[in-house]
Amino acid sequence: MAEQRNQSIQRTLPLGATKNSKGGIGVFVVLMSEKRKIGAYVLIKIAPGKSRAITEKISKVEGVKTAHPVTGMFDIIAFVEGSDINNLTGTVRSKIQTIEGVLRTHTAIVGELMTTGD
Repeated sequence: MAEQRNQSIQRTLPLGATKNSKGGIGVFVVLMSEKRKIGAYVLIKIAPGKSRAITEKISKVEGVKTAHPVTGMFDIIAFVEGSDINNLTGTVRSKIQTIEGVLRTHTAIVGELMTTGD
């Protein structure tokens, strides 16, 4: 009965989960690594007069958690999350920098991402 339950559990585990030497399943390592993400604040300089339209476009990009028009040296600040550095920088380069009216971006990678459970 216990062996049947372990087999059932093993089939539902994410790829990479393995049994340890005592027959237990090393789930916690896999689940922890799946939850880790990388985040960055992207400071965006845009063409004059397009703040609302560009902020709306940026906020719809997959991976963008928030986007706000701001005052100062930059016009919009967005918080972006990705599964890894390549995913995050790919989002910035191919989805944010290519929006018409975006002139320049500066990406500040978060040193340690603190989550609230989302």
